[in-house]
Amino acid sequence: MDLSSNPLGSVEQDIHASPANELKRKVEEESQEPEMPPQKSQREYKMHEVHWVPEGNIILDIGGVRFKVVRSRLASQSMWFKYLFDAQTNGIPEDPPEDYDTNEIQMTLANSQYSDGLPLLFLDQHVDFPSHEEFAALLTAMDNAMPQFPVLQQILVASWFYRCEVYGDLIERMILDLYPDDPKLVGKKNKPFLVDAIRLARKNPCLRGLLPSTYYQLSRTSSLRTPEGGAGPGAEPLESLNPSELIVVIDLQKVLASSWGAIVTAFEGQCASSQAKCITQQPAIRAAVAALRASNLFDPVFAINNFFQKKPDACKSLCSPCYKLLCERLRTARADIWKKMKDITCPPEA
Repeated sequence: MDLSSNPLGSVEQDIHASPANELKRKVEEESQEPEMPPQKSQREYKMHEVHWVPEGNIILDIGGVRFKVVRSRLASQSMWFKYLFDAQTNGIPEDPPEDYDTNEIQMTLANSQYSDGLPLLFLDQHVDFPSHEEFAALLTAMDNAMPQFPVLQQILVASWFYRCEVYGDLIERMILDLYPDDPKLVGKKNKPFLVDAIRLARKNPCLRGLLPSTYYQLSRTSSLRTPEGGAGPGAEPLESLNPSELIVVIDLQKVLASSWGAIVTAFEGQCASSQAKCITQQPAIRAAVAALRASNLFDPVFAINNFFQKKPDACKSLCSPCYKLLCERLRTARADIWKKMKDITCPPEA
């Protein structure tokens, strides 16, 4: 029988032969098409030998080097990644901030994929993107906490000797950041090195800005000894002072204690409004200020800063003009304290 003339035979032949023929046809067609570059997910890659965190929840690929990191930690330290991850979840905002680079974020998200169930982002969409070496250096800096003062001091001394000026300038700024004007911002890990910081600052004019803050920290200590005769908090750094340094601390404590006069005066006011309750609050305010003075005699800057961060209950009923005037007076008193501190600790050179 001639199957070629039998429609049924043609159907049966197609049923049995179609899988092989179809596969052969696809292979022939693909071989005739121009070869396309492989997708990024098919490219060879290697995991970064350091920055591959087992508990990471996002993978970043830069030039075939992949980093597995914790998304929230990266976003907390980088506005660019914060914007990227927000856009990944919520889309590009209609009115983005000024530092929001829409093109970079769109390019990155447009090429995003998944790898082993985790988001895979390619951070090499443009020549301006950092290399994997540069990104790894940034991650290393993020992972390493700020060194404590002794380490920074060692680096600084070595950089001075070898005249590593650029690096020395960087370390100087880092040391200055360890001892800011706000007493609450001086970390506990660096408080034991106040005397060392003072002596380093006295050797280097570029670090003289340390002296008001570090001396203030020492002056906050109300006593060297506990009532039982043992060493009190902060006793060790104070007792290591030489006579000239101790004289400076004593002079500063006199200034700090006397500065409460201006602070107490700042809270005294005559309200111009007949309807306000400011006058009736004066006894409660005086009592609150007296308690604050008793507990912070040598720490007026801390007391003022604490007031701005948490308004005392006694001051919550003040009218707006009186409260504004009070804040202005306290800022003036605080600035005057720091001026006197600088005059004593950083006198003009003869």
